[in-house]
Amino acid sequence: IRPSDCQMVKRDTSLQTTHFHCSRVQWRRALHPSIVVEGAASHVHLPTFDSYLSVQFLLGGVEIDKDNNIALLDLEMASMRQGRAFLAHINDNIPKTLSSMEQMVKDLEDKRGPLPLAQPRFESLILGMVYSAHQAKLQEREKDQEKWGEVLIRLANITVNELRRLENITIFT
Repeated sequence: IRPSDCQMVKRDTSLQTTHFHCSRVQWRRALHPSIVVEGAASHVHLPTFDSYLSVQFLLGGVEIDKDNNIALLDLEMASMRQGRAFLAHINDNIPKTLSSMEQMVKDLEDKRGPLPLAQPRFESLILGMVYSAHQAKLQEREKDQEKWGEVLIRLANITVNELRRLENITIFT
């Protein structure tokens, strides 16, 4: 992606930096050059959630309570509309027990269609991977660490396969 492809949002001469805004289609083309998106809408939902913002939420720190609900430690981020949506998504759609996470993995492995995962499923896959990594680290018993680690590896494999599928797809609408 070149700066000329995007709209300049802000130029900060004191820091010698320029911020650009690029459309999702432009970022998709930059990240996945083999994808061709024609027209305004697409029937395939590509993973386009704001990964930068999600990472910022996670880097701000999270706390998991006794009921496995996740809260952001950065209260400013938690109060943002996007922060509330992120917490709702992760608390409502990500399995919190080992058995339910294993079931999600099995469902993802068994129900692979010809098209990439829809955006909400891809988001759940990524956040499930983050949650599994966190759980693997928190476990005191080695056997529990290994079980969460196995789930993490399976989720990572599914993620890699999904990203490879995106490389080989051409979208026309």
